[in-house]
Amino acid sequence: MNLAIKAFMRPFQSRPQKMDASGNIIDGNENTDLEEPIINIDFEEDNNNNNDSMPDLEEASDAGSVASEGLDGDTFNDLGEQKQVEMLQETKEANTVISRLCELAFGLINSTMIGLPAWHRACIKHQLHVYYLPRDVATCWNSTYNMIVFTVHYKAVSNEIPGDCDLAYQPYDLSNNNWVIIKDMVHTLEVFKCATLL
Repeated sequence: MNLAIKAFMRPFQSRPQKMDASGNIIDGNENTDLEEPIINIDFEEDNNNNNDSMPDLEEASDAGSVASEGLDGDTFNDLGEQKQVEMLQETKEANTVISRLCELAFGLINSTMIGLPAWHRACIKHQLHVYYLPRDVATCWNSTYNMIVFTVHYKAVSNEIPGDCDLAYQPYDLSNNNWVIIKDMVHTLEVFKCATLL
């Protein structure tokens, strides 16, 4: 089952870009050997009553880590080059959506002076608990499911941040068609998640 899930997710995997406090993209080649933190579906909540302060978001990640498993039997790698190209082309839109969500999540985490306070204010504005957008990590396929489920629940905030002209997140704006793709992926990945819990 895990191999089936990895095979399904493989075409969508991409390393998100990082952004500095001003929202500028940082070279993705820096610190590529660092392991990305893993976020559980139990999203990190800001319990601080002072709306002007932000918690240490590194605490949102698990202390443990998931070791990278070998991809022996990976269906995607077993395909011929032409088939791989066709599959990547067919999943291009979904891959674009996931990449935008990944980049937004990492961009917010790395923008403690601009991005995170803006997210914090938007959550309060829409009367939502202040949870932070989970980050997708290659070592845990469930993190993709967690990220897109969260995005659906926090659609108002996820739309507002890229739509704010004073911020640098316009490239991560999601169209109506993007939201259709996200909801379709939620239903698809939910099947895999339920199967792994049996």
